[in-house]
Amino acid sequence: KELKKRICKDLKTYQTNEIYSALSKLGVEHYITTNYDFTMQISLLETGFAPNGGDHSETKYSLKRHVEYADDNSFKKVWYIHGEFGRLNSIMLGHKHYCDSISKMIEFIEKEDKEEPKNKQSLINRLKSGNMTVLSWIDLFFLSDIHIIGYGGLYYEEIDLWWLLTYRKRLIDNNPSLIKNKIILYGDDVPKGKGELLKNFGVEIVPSEKTEYMDKYKEYIEKIENNINN
Repeated sequence: KELKKRICKDLKTYQTNEIYSALSKLGVEHYITTNYDFTMQISLLETGFAPNGGDHSETKYSLKRHVEYADDNSFKKVWYIHGEFGRLNSIMLGHKHYCDSISKMIEFIEKEDKEEPKNKQSLINRLKSGNMTVLSWIDLFFLSDIHIIGYGGLYYEEIDLWWLLTYRKRLIDNNPSLIKNKIILYGDDVPKGKGELLKNFGVEIVPSEKTEYMDKYKEYIEKIENNINN
């Protein structure tokens, strides 16, 4: 708890910038973040979106944890998959938290709720039936194109995301017509071994032609926008 408190104290100083502003203006409905801070929320407020509820029902894990913002024409959800600032118990640190989280992910993906079969079938059955209801950020990895932006690609310590990519690849191999979404990683400093692994999991890697840090992110966002519009 003391470590989490120190982390949250440091996060209070985080500020938005032009990259967050550009991200908040993208024509997307869902933002998945491994960060704990509220920088994305602040940026949405500055862009003209207003708070519109969310889900904080989970006291520890973060399969459904999100906040929602809306304007007159659209809504946006920010999913805090590794916990959020201000709710210490939700913050994931260390392998035990990640392993426990994977067990919850497996339960969510495979479990069926007999009392509410329409919305709470197992993920595979929902995919087979064409049920596009988003109950968790996990669903987005199977129902929607995923655009990942960040240096170095996925960190190996984020074993929950690597497990999910492995599960998705196995599902595609067993049911080639079931999953048709794309996962695209924007980054040009992905180590060769990690890059080959990601490609094997069906992740497309899009590099940048720029040299400066901010210019790279601007280019990535432009490419995301082009991919969304096309």
